Formats: sequence, C-alpha cells, structure tokens
Amino acid sequence: MTGLHLIGGNLDEVGGVADYTTLLAGALSSRGITTHMWDATARGARERLRAALLHEPAPVLVQYVPNAFGWKGANVRFCIAMLALRRQGHDVRVMFHEPYLYFSAHPVRNGLAVIQRLMAAILVRAATVCYVSTEQWDRYLSPYAPQRTAFIPLRIPSTVGRFRDPQRERQWRAELLVNGSQRLVGHFGTFGEHVAGAEIRG
Repeated sequence: MTGLHLIGGNLDEVGGVADYTTLLAGALSSRGITTHMWDATARGARERLRAALLHEPAPVLVQYVPNAFGWKGANVRFCIAMLALRRQGHDVRVMFHEPYLYFSAHPVRNGLAVIQRLMAAILVRAATVCYVSTEQWDRYLSPYAPQRTAFIPLRIPSTVGRFRDPQRERQWRAELLVNGSQRLVGHFGTFGEHVAGAEIRG
C-alpha cells in the first residue's frame, strides 16, 4: 500500500478519535504511505473524496464513531455513500471505535439506537475489512454482519503524554490509593451506566 484515504468526523476536535486519526496519519506518512485526511462533516467532503479516488485510487479507511458524523448521530446517508464506493470497486475499510448507542428508558434515544444499528449493518457490508477497537464490538456487530465477517482488533495507542513529575505522581497515588488499595486504574470516558457500576477484581 502506497496511499490511503482516512475519513472521519469532526477531525478538528481535540482528543479522542480525532487525535487518534491524526497520530495514525502521521505514523503512516512517516513510513512513506501518502495519507489524505477527509472530514466527513465538512461541506462537499464526499464529493471531493470521490473525485480524489478517480485520480488517486487507494483504500478508504473510515474512523467510525456514529455520533461524530453529524445529523445528530443518524447520518445514514454517509454509510450508504461508503457502500456505494464499495460497489464501485473501491477498497473501503472501517475501524469501529464505537458501534452504536445502547437501548435505554428514553424513547427518542432508542430510536437513534435503532438507526445506528442500521448504520452499522450498512457499514459492515460496505467494508472489505472490519477493524474494532476492542473484541467486545465483535459480539455487538456480528448480528448485523454477513456470515463469516471477520472483525480484526486494533489496539489504540495512548494520546496522553508521559507524566514526568515523580514527586507529583507519588502525591497523587497517596491521595487516590486509600483503604489498602494497591492498583490505580484510569478510565477515559463519560462513565456511562455500563462502566460506572463495574467492579474491578484481582
């Protein structure tokens, strides 16, 4: 592979998948792979991507988080556009950072959860290769995928810089490791109901 089209949503944001995509583009470029980044939320992005593929055919790697692609997390048109690229013979690959919303007690949110499952089902059919950020997404996506679809886990590198203040580190550990605790676990997220109640053992 000598070139790659990376496409994501809200790539101008700080943190999360936007930072990951920037790091990935830099790492690929440093290895001699010409990398083009496309923000799917920018006006005319899909049209410019299609034009670019005519001049520079290369795999398209979608960095997928459903809520990052606009339309309040219900951008079915984007998923259909990726399926159309695949049917035109392009190599479309999808990295599922998140698959879809969970069902809850909120009817509106449940409607969006259904739409996002439809989006995931379209994307797994659009993809020549499906990547996942954790093996858990394999279980979540398999019911919506064609038989024998393989989900390849790709580990996520940390985008947090190394901490270089040993004295402050010792102070934090003394403050946080209480009641005989031996291990300190960090979690980057919003602590939704599927995470907040988790108990760590061992």
